[in-house]
Amino acid sequence: MAFEFEAIASLVKCPGCGATLIPAENALICANPEHRFSFPILDGIPLLLAEEAQELSTEEWTAMTSSSTHQQD
Repeated sequence: MAFEFEAIASLVKCPGCGATLIPAENALICANPEHRFSFPILDGIPLLLAEEAQELSTEEWTAMTSSSTHQQD
């Protein structure tokens, strides 16, 4: 099952800080530069749980969010 972010974009926010989520290849990335969490998408389901999140380095976060075509809030 493919994950279609556009179908839920207005419904989901980062569970840690409430920021916009940015779709990446196999994850949703928190748009907040202070938070920088990546939430995995497994079998078409985003795992928006703190224990599943990976904190990205500033460099990783910058690369992933700058390559996104989605607008950040």
